[in-house]
Amino acid sequence: MNVFRPLLILLTVLGLAGTAFYFSGGPKRIAIAAAPAKTAEAKDTPEKKAAEALFWEVFLAGDYGRLEEVMTPLKAAYLENPRDPDLALHAGLLHLWRLAERFRLGESVRPSITDDMILARKYLEEAKRLNPGDGRINGWLGGVMMGEGFLHGDDKLRVEGYFVAKQGVRDYPAFNHFSFAYALANQPPDSPRFIEAIESLYATMDISCHDRVDRTNPSIAPYAEVRQNEPDAAIRRAVTNTAIAPFNVQGFYLAFGDFLARAGRTQEAAIIYQNAQLDADYERWPFRHLLEDRLANLDENVKRFRDFELTREALWDPDLAKHANIFNSYNCVVCHQRE
Repeated sequence: MNVFRPLLILLTVLGLAGTAFYFSGGPKRIAIAAAPAKTAEAKDTPEKKAAEALFWEVFLAGDYGRLEEVMTPLKAAYLENPRDPDLALHAGLLHLWRLAERFRLGESVRPSITDDMILARKYLEEAKRLNPGDGRINGWLGGVMMGEGFLHGDDKLRVEGYFVAKQGVRDYPAFNHFSFAYALANQPPDSPRFIEAIESLYATMDISCHDRVDRTNPSIAPYAEVRQNEPDAAIRRAVTNTAIAPFNVQGFYLAFGDFLARAGRTQEAAIIYQNAQLDADYERWPFRHLLEDRLANLDENVKRFRDFELTREALWDPDLAKHANIFNSYNCVVCHQRE
């Protein structure tokens, strides 16, 4: 018997296994798995403080024309410390703001504006990786992924984004029911997804009122005391007026009323719009004229909102402000602009 034969067989098997391991990408997988994960490391550097202060100054002023003035120092601070979750998040939101209110650009808007969707997704993904406990992020990220999937004809990405946004609702219901609904705002008004968006907006009301609001008479008047004495800080942040969303309540009811008007549910829409007027801050709201126009033209708006087509020419329509909130120049600032 050849004593070397078993050894030869063993070496052959090991050689074949090694070859298979190499060509199947084994070394690559091991190297990637062994590489250190990116972790958060926030530092309050002077550059970060200045960039963040400028971000809030411009955003709360609704000064879209200064957006690039903010982008440069914010990105510079991020490049100095790409492990900072706040800088990653605000870079993502800045790209999202530029895209969402592109109607402000009128005839100067270019197809490349859609690149902001890709960049928003990248920075939001980084923010999520660095701060997975921030329950808000999946709401924004899922909406961006749905939009990017639609933009590139990628149904898998669009569906994935839908479920990321749904996860966001589970993460932080009081905040992300609205984000989820907003991402579905351009669905056909009679579609299951649009109806789901409306119910998600009602769910936000249910949370803020600690009750299931009457869908036939959704006034918040009976819940004034409950809303004013909300004990949960996370719910207060999401559904009341705050320092960084000084007209959160008014913007919410303007948007929600637009959803209902587009669905032809005008009786509900009227009550929802009027909810914005019940809040003590209403008279200071810089966009109250929009809501008053909605109430004055409620029946007409059903057709106007349904017939609107998102074309290049629509970007400089002189009556743009009369179209539904999602297709407008004030998507973000309607809640965040101070005056």
